[in-house]
Amino acid sequence: MHRVVIHPDSRSVEARDGEKLLHAAWKAGAGIKSVCGGRGKCGSCLVQIESAAPGALGEPGESESELLPAHPAGGTYRLACLCEIHGDIAFSVPPESQAVLAAPRKPHTLTAVAARPVVRRISVRVDPPAFDPPRSLARRLTDAIAPALSRRAIHLPLGTIADLSALRGFDGLAEVTATVHRERDVIQILPGRRARTCGLAVDVGTTSFVAFVCDLESGEVLATRTAGNPQAIYGEDVISRMTHVQQDPSTLATMRRLLVDDLNRLVDDACRECGIAQDDLVDAVFVGNPTMQHVLLGINPESLGRGPYLPVWSDGVEVEARDLGLAIAPRARVFVFPMVSGYIGGDTIAALLTRGADF
Repeated sequence: MHRVVIHPDSRSVEARDGEKLLHAAWKAGAGIKSVCGGRGKCGSCLVQIESAAPGALGEPGESESELLPAHPAGGTYRLACLCEIHGDIAFSVPPESQAVLAAPRKPHTLTAVAARPVVRRISVRVDPPAFDPPRSLARRLTDAIAPALSRRAIHLPLGTIADLSALRGFDGLAEVTATVHRERDVIQILPGRRARTCGLAVDVGTTSFVAFVCDLESGEVLATRTAGNPQAIYGEDVISRMTHVQQDPSTLATMRRLLVDDLNRLVDDACRECGIAQDDLVDAVFVGNPTMQHVLLGINPESLGRGPYLPVWSDGVEVEARDLGLAIAPRARVFVFPMVSGYIGGDTIAALLTRGADF
């Protein structure tokens, strides 16, 4: 691994041998324009090399050399999308090459909607291991949680028990808080009392995305964060990104990871502002245009870019946060909105549901 320092913010990141400057910069949170999607066609990702050990940079090829401008004042300039890293380097991003990472606040209208959360928390006392009759921890938890929900039976998945068993002294906890989805599925068990339940709502756009942290009981929006979509290193439009996936299917996983990593950064920041733990985020919903929803779920979006322009799937889908790499309660359900067609996504449906005829 090589150390890369990016100015003017002095950000640093570890880069693999042969990795492009453009990708390293976005990993570090330093946005660089890439109008052509990193194909070495536009020259918008021009950067200036500040320092580099001998052999730390790959030699510019013919296509890069043709796009590099002449600089009478001297200095070494490279195109970030084509320049490979082979050693420790430092470079700066001129103002004209900087992409907007902290995107302007996406316009939104707050609409009064009755709060009807599908997740709630209950705190219960648990019988000790030696309590008669002897029962497994799972049985003792079930016997405590089900009556508190006024149910004869609940679903306590093995995975939830496994999460609890990672805590020291898990088998002797006298009081726990259970997070229950749809009054039946126990998705989280934490020691002690934890009353607050919060959720995450995210709108993923092609150029930017916005995340809202909400109180599930009151419906209050506690914090809002927005940022530029880091997938822009593969092009500023969805067709460019589809082309990258078509040429190299492994790009899809990278695009997804870039988005989720940046979103986790915003979620962490928002939780600090609200004074809540990230495992207090126990429900989530995502909307976006069809391409962004495909990429989020790791589904190849190529079919959206060619006739008859149909999505791979169109129904709403529910997955666990851990499957997306989302840094909230690991087994929290994440609902991704349905799509009407290959060009009408969950973002439009969400707007219609909340705004109605005013949309």
